[in-house]
Amino acid sequence: VLGFEARAEHVRDASAALAGLALVRLHHAALVGPDHVGDEVRLYKDGGDGKGDSLFAARGEEYEMAPARRLSQVLAAEGYVLGEIPVILRMNIEGAEQGVIEDLLDAGLHTSVDGYYGMWDDLSKIDPDADRRFRRLLRDHRISTITFNDRDLVTFDDQGLTFRLRDLPFVLRRYAIRTDVETSVRAGLARVKSGAARLKSR
Repeated sequence: VLGFEARAEHVRDASAALAGLALVRLHHAALVGPDHVGDEVRLYKDGGDGKGDSLFAARGEEYEMAPARRLSQVLAAEGYVLGEIPVILRMNIEGAEQGVIEDLLDAGLHTSVDGYYGMWDDLSKIDPDADRRFRRLLRDHRISTITFNDRDLVTFDDQGLTFRLRDLPFVLRRYAIRTDVETSVRAGLARVKSGAARLKSR
């Protein structure tokens, strides 16, 4: 699992929280698109707990400089060959999702992602015209996302709650998300197997 966090203080927090997970690698970086120039980017702070930090100045005047990386280049540098593994991409990066998608398209990797997940609605609040272009880009390349955020991942036990009938839609939504993720992984395994078979037959 590769994780990315742009804000320095949250990298420290996340590193501590993930310390016991040997297969998780956390990068201190903001993911950018192929048009970005330079090794850093401004990360504008939302003034709250950091969940709304963004690469867009509309989120606030205060900012810090964050390392800027393209996802495709990180994957290449670490030796990942997406044609050989199932790939799930989960993003909720406050409007910067378009840059990541453009990077994957530029690198020819978008068809090697088996499941796209995240809210992807922040750009519509920041720049409606850019959001319309982003939605068209997704349609043109047949990329669709299942929307969910951190609220969908909180268990009733975490909240000290007991299950009630009115919680049923929440439970069903979590089941649907989990089923979709599992289906995407199975599709990825089938894609990898098919690709290996084609190579073997050559």
